[in-house]
Amino acid sequence: MGAVLKHQIPADLKLVKLENEENLNRDFALDFDEVVPMFFANVLVVEDDSTTSSYIKAILKRSIEKPLRVRSFASAEKAAEYIYSLGRFQLPGPDVAIIDYHLSGDADGLWLCKLVENRFPETQTVLVSSTPVSLLQHRMKELNISPIFLKKPLMAESLRKFVI
Repeated sequence: MGAVLKHQIPADLKLVKLENEENLNRDFALDFDEVVPMFFANVLVVEDDSTTSSYIKAILKRSIEKPLRVRSFASAEKAAEYIYSLGRFQLPGPDVAIIDYHLSGDADGLWLCKLVENRFPETQTVLVSSTPVSLLQHRMKELNISPIFLKKPLMAESLRKFVI
């Protein structure tokens, strides 16, 4: 087993004024022989609306206890490049992929859900859309995918319930 680094943030050290006071006295342990991304919650957010993307990231950052690494893309094509690069470098996939159905570009969110589920079956996929799920079910069945579906507008509690 490799060296373990333990770091405790002093209680009197205030780096950032937090909206909701959080306990900054957390012990962080990192085994340097382990893969570093396992220390973080890895989340992929694919949303072409910057306001919605920022909203999703804010909810996640306030809700997840451990450090969070979010990769955000505005199109399925850019997200696909990222997913392919993870495989090329034999890196783990995201823990959760939150994907909008309607995206700018040629590919939609269902296509991207299929790609993520094929490449990283352990990744939990969440499809978000203002389109009713009943109109998407036929195509989801054709693609043999089963993402969690969340209806827009997104409510913070719904996102927390299925993602955390």
